[in-house]
Amino acid sequence: YQRRVHGACMVCGFGERESGGGGEGLCSRMCSAIVGVVIGFILVPVFCGLIIWNEGRAVKTAKMLDEGKSKYVDAKCTLDPANDGKLVHITCPFSNTTRTYDKDFNVSSPYFRLDRGVEMYQWIEKTKEVNKKTCYYQTQGWSSTSISTSSFHPSGTCATDCNSAGFACSNPSFPANNAKIYANPLVIGTYDLPIDLADKLSTSSLITPENVVFNSKSIPDSQISGGYVYLNQIRNPPANGDFRVKWTYNPAATTISILAKQEGNTFVKWTSSYDSSYGLYEIKEGSQTADSMIEDLKDQNKVLTWILRFLFIVLIWVGLQLICGPLTVMPEIIPCIGQFIADVVGHIICYINCCLAVPIGFFFIAIGWVAYRPYIGIPLLIVGCILCLLSLGLLFMLKKSPLFEGFVKKSQPGVATYNPNTQPFVGNNGYQPSYPQPTYSNI
Repeated sequence: YQRRVHGACMVCGFGERESGGGGEGLCSRMCSAIVGVVIGFILVPVFCGLIIWNEGRAVKTAKMLDEGKSKYVDAKCTLDPANDGKLVHITCPFSNTTRTYDKDFNVSSPYFRLDRGVEMYQWIEKTKEVNKKTCYYQTQGWSSTSISTSSFHPSGTCATDCNSAGFACSNPSFPANNAKIYANPLVIGTYDLPIDLADKLSTSSLITPENVVFNSKSIPDSQISGGYVYLNQIRNPPANGDFRVKWTYNPAATTISILAKQEGNTFVKWTSSYDSSYGLYEIKEGSQTADSMIEDLKDQNKVLTWILRFLFIVLIWVGLQLICGPLTVMPEIIPCIGQFIADVVGHIICYINCCLAVPIGFFFIAIGWVAYRPYIGIPLLIVGCILCLLSLGLLFMLKKSPLFEGFVKKSQPGVATYNPNTQPFVGNNGYQPSYPQPTYSNI
């Protein structure tokens, strides 16, 4: 306990570190809480502003979709110069005449796009909480990104458990990276299909040896198993540095529907007259009408609006939690029961902050409605204020009504009232004449 109190005088960020994997002491947690206060005072106003922004985004998106629905033109799969510069909708069969080719691995496929995913078996750092302290340890596993052991705690050292002794470790470099490979040229009907538009089509199926041409001679030690190409022999368990590759493609993209602006023999984003940052640049699998595509976008806009509302309210709550962070750490300095008190305080503050975050969020949603939907927001705000005033006035009138006063009188116990004509008199010798007794009434 004395060591922890002494640690409170240490410089922030250099708290006590536990042996065998490391951890945070009281000083580090208090300093982190103080930093959290600063972050909290930044997060709360930022996300309050983002709530208002979200309301504006929803309104502008809805206006853009309504405008697009009134302006689109159904076009054919053959180029029509008369539609140049217009918002067009086409539904055309999508058949590639050239194969997609990954030169790095001599892999080819008849589909318009291949997504190459690479993974290497390497050391990965993980953390866990042990007695309110952060513990660092390392384990091996497959990862799609290159991990440098210089970022480990401590640098260049691995420990399989929090209490294990560390040892020097390193990860080899990646022999290849993730990539998206497209057929060239990429066409639909007589139009050139932009890569950024084709990129919106998902890839979901693993390439198998039956639908991919793989030249194993270029990588002599490679093996194919479960949709993966292993660049060395398959080992169980894998060894550090083992590398494998997989490819994904979209076999369902045989018919494509596009809603975008025609520019020459290709497509670009159509922008709304309300706001140039909002527009239509959509591609969907299968045969879909423009109206159905727009209705889907409207539904997505509604769902996204509510998701962001909920997310920003939660983040406001997180900001309030950060602001109150030191209050949950300070009780830990008390011997024996400090941790218990800190947990109780933390639960109480969490509940209070949740009750504050929800009305704060809805208040700024109302401000957003007034700012971006004045024809709806202002009348609703006025009606809400009128209802509040009417409710207060009704309560005031009810309180002054005889019915309310009679109810209050009946609900209170009886008390004696003083009447000088009937108040008993007691003499010096204790003699009390026989007067009528005091009367009682309810008030």
